Amino acid sequence: MLKIGEFSKIVRVSARMLRYYEENGLLKPVEIDRFTGYRMYGMEQISELRRITELRDAGFGVEEIAEALTRLNDVEYMREALEKKREQICETITEEQGKLERIVELNNRLINNIKENKNMFISEVELKKLESVKVLALLVNVPDQFNINKEQDLWKGMRKYIKENNIECGEGGYTEYISNANYGSQVLIGIPVNISADEYKSTGELSFEIHSKKDESDMEMSDILTNVYNALHERGYHPINQIIGYLLTEDPTYITDYNNARSEIRKIDRDELLKFMVQHKFSYAKIGGLPLAATIKYSGNIREGYQAAMGKIVEWMQANGYQFFNGNIADGIRCYRIETPLNEENPENYISEMQVAVEKVSM
Repeated sequence: MLKIGEFSKIVRVSARMLRYYEENGLLKPVEIDRFTGYRMYGMEQISELRRITELRDAGFGVEEIAEALTRLNDVEYMREALEKKREQICETITEEQGKLERIVELNNRLINNIKENKNMFISEVELKKLESVKVLALLVNVPDQFNINKEQDLWKGMRKYIKENNIECGEGGYTEYISNANYGSQVLIGIPVNISADEYKSTGELSFEIHSKKDESDMEMSDILTNVYNALHERGYHPINQIIGYLLTEDPTYITDYNNARSEIRKIDRDELLKFMVQHKFSYAKIGGLPLAATIKYSGNIREGYQAAMGKIVEWMQANGYQFFNGNIADGIRCYRIETPLNEENPENYISEMQVAVEKVSM
């Protein structure tokens, strides 16, 4: 029998960590002296501890180790547990690599902004009356912390759809951010089109549908999405929000591990998934007119331009006695993309007009 200090030296694990393993039921002393309180370990426990440290070094948590220790002889269970851990580690590496890439991107952008003295164009505020516009629309649910720069991905999906279906569209396009009491945060992308009254129909709630399976790849994708949808639903998530969140951010944590949903959805090429999900989500819609709108044109990156333009409009409203229509910013704010991601690849060349419904402050 060995005292905890002696055992610690042999196995090269600190006494503090041995106590931690004891507290969590992973490795208990063979005996605790009732008079001195000394913890005594047996030589046979060296192999038990080795298994614990191997699992710990492989990224297993305390609860996972405790479960694995009871099923070490269950080959199928251990194979699945190790594969699941491998996938989790790969996802973590991917996430951390993404963070590194964003750091490099942010650093380069900051340096470029300094060099160029932030040559972002922002016009003066202009009041306008805006007529309603018929559009080909894509309405999607998005996470509450939606990264506005991911709007570009929706435009890319629309570009593919328009090209593949030979749709004639007008110039520019609209983006409207919507806060819906029933459906949460939504984004509407709309491209002006000339359509007859018979073709027109209102945009409804975005819902999940399994569409006609044209070929084997479509069939496989439909099956995967059905499984992912069901897994999310069973775990209490809003499936559409989670799938769109994954689609727009490439963050795999939007998808649950339950029933291998996360690993299944990653089998689908992201561009193909985007195409599959949005190609049946379009409808003709009408973007309502605004009787009075404060408008401002700006250029460049969607996020930075949006924030700068909104800041300038709010300053103008305060200085000129205007407020958001009905006192609610959610009741009428949208962006008209003059040079859109539909026809311009470089975000720095985008030109947009923010349009905000306003009214005079009553005295």
